[in-house]
Amino acid sequence: MRILFITEGTHAPSSRFRVQQFLPHFQEHGIECRVVAGYGPRYNEIAATRFAAPYKLAARLQSFVRSLDAARYDAIFVQRPILPFTALPEEILHRLNPRMIFDVDDAVFLGANSQESPVRRRTFERCVELSSCYIAGNDFLAQNGKQPHKTTVIPTVIDTDLYKPAQRTQGKNDIVIIGWIGSPTTLRYVDQVLPALQAVRDRYPQVIVRIVCSHMPDHLAQEERFEFVPWSKATEIASIQSFDIGIMPMEDTLISQGKCGFKMIQYMGTGVAVVSSPVGANAAIFEGSGAGALATTQQEWIAALSHLIEDASYRETCAQNAREHAVEKYSVKAVLPRYLEVLGQSQR
Repeated sequence: MRILFITEGTHAPSSRFRVQQFLPHFQEHGIECRVVAGYGPRYNEIAATRFAAPYKLAARLQSFVRSLDAARYDAIFVQRPILPFTALPEEILHRLNPRMIFDVDDAVFLGANSQESPVRRRTFERCVELSSCYIAGNDFLAQNGKQPHKTTVIPTVIDTDLYKPAQRTQGKNDIVIIGWIGSPTTLRYVDQVLPALQAVRDRYPQVIVRIVCSHMPDHLAQEERFEFVPWSKATEIASIQSFDIGIMPMEDTLISQGKCGFKMIQYMGTGVAVVSSPVGANAAIFEGSGAGALATTQQEWIAALSHLIEDASYRETCAQNAREHAVEKYSVKAVLPRYLEVLGQSQR
């Protein structure tokens, strides 16, 4: 069996964790894989500039052109619409190979600021219609596909053999790291809980807030005991392992409903206690985990963080619970059978 994967980009989290990390496992099951990626690692350098959108568009068009040999494969796996404003590339690929799997892990049918976008909506729905199988990253995305008979929900997961707890030797007065990891476009979520972070930073002298990102805005860099760690693929896991508490604040918007709670899963896999906004998939991922707390208001954030900072034993219990929850439900091994089933169905 041969499958062509058309992904968003080499360093895009959706591509890395919904395709690339599964390739060795697919190959072990006799599936020959070829990946055509959109934009490359350079996108991270220009993501916050005016060149980001044109570069991304050009890269996606190039990946489409490189995929025109789709007829040679048993199935094609298209990750997100190739172009957000038209399903024409998918129409052409479908004519070349009707055995198309369409994978989405974000609310690609919405515009900026959660605004409804008729053009994006039509593109998304047409891609789902053309596909023989639709893989949605969460229930919200599944429902918006409006094709339940061909829909499978598979969360974005981690390889828990790689994402695992670091060895910790903590004493009573050790530093407590509150960490956040993400892209420059989602740094606004840190601003959302900045008053709570400032409050616990001022209350507890052992607290450091660590931001792992490709860019650190000036207003955060100027905050006392706020550290910036440049993101890189090579050091990503080690950066998360350095956290004692991982935070995932989010706005309650339609865009957020489409997110797949991946930061929380990364924290959990590495045995880090979690405080998160109960938005979208976050609440479902957190349910039954015992990994920390969900918080909405600034006072709830302060209370949740304070409890974890003050009680090291409680923090360790949450960390252990988080790890067990991730291995059981949000690991490569946990969802691999579902991917193999969908890939098998695509041939029928």
